[in-house]
Amino acid sequence: VTGFQVTSVHSIREALTLASAASVLLEQVLGDLLAGARNASLVHAAEEFSRGVEARADRLGETGRELLMGRNGDHLDPDTRLRIEATLREIDAAFTPADLPDRLTAIRDQLTATLQR
Repeated sequence: VTGFQVTSVHSIREALTLASAASVLLEQVLGDLLAGARNASLVHAAEEFSRGVEARADRLGETGRELLMGRNGDHLDPDTRLRIEATLREIDAAFTPADLPDRLTAIRDQLTATLQR
């Protein structure tokens, strides 16, 4: 908001309300467009903007589940191995061990165990 000055607790609350309303409006306006986006960079940028950490955890969890479900027994083809390694690197880059969401911890552990077979 241009020209907005924070001068009191009231104005801080007002600024937060405006920011929240703008975020909801942006999500409503761009939601369908971004949902159908084929450009991975655009999807990740939208994720960062809209929900940040939670969206990243959801996406990484889904990617991890897909990789675990798609493996062929104990044998890993080179492409799957590279995808698992990339997913683990992204998880480790995005979260410290203390901040890793519980729902992602189990998936990370399973992906790691899959690589060690």
